[in-house]
Amino acid sequence: MAAYSEFGDAKYLDGAREIGNWIYGNLVDLDGPAFDPPPEVETFGGYFLGYADGGVDKSLPENLLRGKSIENNADMFSVFSMIASAETELGNHADATEWTRRANIAGDFVMALYDPGDPNDSRDGRFFTGTLRAANGFLPQGPGLDPTGPRKGKDFANAAFLLDSNTFTTLPLAGTPRYHFWRDADGNLIDWREPVRHIVDRYRQEIEATTDGESITYLGFNIVAEPTRSAFRPGEPVGGLPTGIAWEFTAQVVLVMNFVDRLYGTQEFEVDALKYLEQIGVAQAKAPYGDGRGLVASTLNGENDAPAAGYPPLDQCLGTPFQCIAERVGLAATTWAIFAEKNINIFNIQRNLPTSPAPLGLEAVSPTEVLATWSDSQYEVGYRLFQWDGAKGVEIATLFADETDYRITDLAPDTLYSFSVEAFNSKGSAFAGWDTVRTLRLADLNRDGFVDFKDLTILLARWNQDVGPELGNIVDPLNTPVNFNDLTVLLADWTGPGPNAAPGAANAQLAVAAGSVGRDDDAAGSNDERSEAAGEVFDRLGRRDSARRAGIVRRDGGLVSPLRRLQAVAVDRAMVERDDVVALRRGAMIGRRAGRVGR
Repeated sequence: MAAYSEFGDAKYLDGAREIGNWIYGNLVDLDGPAFDPPPEVETFGGYFLGYADGGVDKSLPENLLRGKSIENNADMFSVFSMIASAETELGNHADATEWTRRANIAGDFVMALYDPGDPNDSRDGRFFTGTLRAANGFLPQGPGLDPTGPRKGKDFANAAFLLDSNTFTTLPLAGTPRYHFWRDADGNLIDWREPVRHIVDRYRQEIEATTDGESITYLGFNIVAEPTRSAFRPGEPVGGLPTGIAWEFTAQVVLVMNFVDRLYGTQEFEVDALKYLEQIGVAQAKAPYGDGRGLVASTLNGENDAPAAGYPPLDQCLGTPFQCIAERVGLAATTWAIFAEKNINIFNIQRNLPTSPAPLGLEAVSPTEVLATWSDSQYEVGYRLFQWDGAKGVEIATLFADETDYRITDLAPDTLYSFSVEAFNSKGSAFAGWDTVRTLRLADLNRDGFVDFKDLTILLARWNQDVGPELGNIVDPLNTPVNFNDLTVLLADWTGPGPNAAPGAANAQLAVAAGSVGRDDDAAGSNDERSEAAGEVFDRLGRRDSARRAGIVRRDGGLVSPLRRLQAVAVDRAMVERDDVVALRRGAMIGRRAGRVGR
C-alpha cells in the first residue's frame, strides 16, 4: 500500500486486495464479536497467526495456528484501513465500507487486549501481547508465553508483556476517531500516553560498551525488561545473559513519543525523544561492530574493547523470547532509525492524507466564548471541532477547507473546557491533539485571572450615561449599557489580588446586604446611601485601607467620583491612560446629574 500511495500504480493496490482477501478468508476468527456468536463461545475476535512454515496443508483446520498476535492485528488494521481509503478515493464506496469493517475486526481485537493496570498509576497502562489457545488440553508454555491474562471463550490473553506490543498498537490506532476515545473493559477512557510511560518505566536500559579502547555509556530500550532464553541459547538460564539495547525498538520509542505528543498537543516526551534520538546517532557512529552508516541491531552491556567493525558470532546477541538480536548492522534497526529521525508513521502512509492542523490554540475571549485557532492542514476538505464532555469527544462544528479559526459560544463563565480539531478528507483524518482553556470570570474585564480594583477601574470608565430601563450586561460591556447591575455582578465575582481572596458569593451577599446595589439590580438608593454602603462593603472585605490608598474610596468610606478615582489610579498605579481620565469627564458630569453616581 505504501508503493501504491507513492506511485499510484494499480498493480500494488490489486496485490494488497488479493493478500487482504486471503487473510480475511482464511485467518479471521468467526467466534469474535463481529460475527455475533453465542456468549459462551465468543472470543476476543481478530485474526489468527496463520500457518507454520514448511509447506503445510492449509486446507486442514488442524494446521492453522490459532494463537493471535496483537502486533499482527495492528498491522492488519493499518493496511485494511489504507485499502478502504483507496477504495473511497476511487468511488468504490461499498468496497470501502467492507474493508473498514475488516479493519475494525483487527482494531477491536487490539483494544480488547488493553490492560489499564493500576488505575491509580498513570504509568501502568499497556497492551497484552496477544492470545493463546490450548492444544491437546494444554496451554503453550515457554519464553514469551504467559496464558495468565484475562480469558474470553477459548482465548487466553498472553501476559508476557513486550515493548512493541505498545508501539505497534499506538502508532496505527491512537490517532483514529474510532480508537482515540476508546474505553477499556471497566469503562475508563484510554489515555494513549500511558503505554508510552509504561515503556519508559519498564524497558529502559543504561549500558556501557567499549569500542577500540573508548568506553561509552548508551541509553536505549530492549523489547523485554530483562534478557531471556531464545532459540539460539535454549539451555542457558536467564541470569546468564547480558543486558543490552535493541536499537530497532529504541527508534520505535522515539517515533511513538513524538507521535503521542503531537496527538495530545503536549511536550511530555519531547526532551526524552531528542535524547534517545541522539543516542541512536552515537550508536551509528561508535557502537561495536558498526560501519558508520547503518545501525547495529543491538549493543550488549559490558562489551569489552570490541572492534569498530567486523562480524561477531551469531550467538553473540541480545536474548529475547522469539529471537536473539545480533550485534551486527541490521536492516530493521536502520530503517526504524530513519522513520524516527524523519517522524514517519509507517502505519499511516497514504497519498494526500491530511496533515495535522497542530498546534491548536485556545483563547478565552469572554466569560462565555473561546476562540479556537489552528494551522492550515494540507489536502483537507474540511475540519471537525470536538469538545470533551467528560466522557468522550463530541463534534460541535464542521468547517470548510482553509478555515483556521472558530468562535465557540454558549459556554459557562470561569469553567475549564477541552477542545480538539481534526482535518479530514475522503482518505482519513489527522488530529491536532487536545488543549484546555478556562473561560474568563464574569467580571474579569482585563483577563488577568482576578476580579479586583483593575476591573472596577475599567467598569467605571465604561459607565454608560444613557442607561434607560434596561439592565447592564458585563459580559460585553463595550456594546451594552454599563450600570448598577454590572456593579452587582463585579462585586459578586470579586476576588481581589491573589488566590486567597474571599469567595465571590460572600461578596455578593455583602454587596446586597450593605445596600450598595439594589435588590432589583436596577437602582441603588440615594447617592449618600450608595457611597457609604460601598465603603462598608470594602470594609467587610478587609479592603477599605487599600481602596482608600488607591483613591477608590474617600476617607469617610464612600466611593469617590469616577473622575477623581481614575485620576488617582492613573497617577498612583498607572492602571489607565491619562487620556481615559479626560475622556471620562463629560460622562461623569452627566452621571452626577442623572443621580447615577455620587459626587
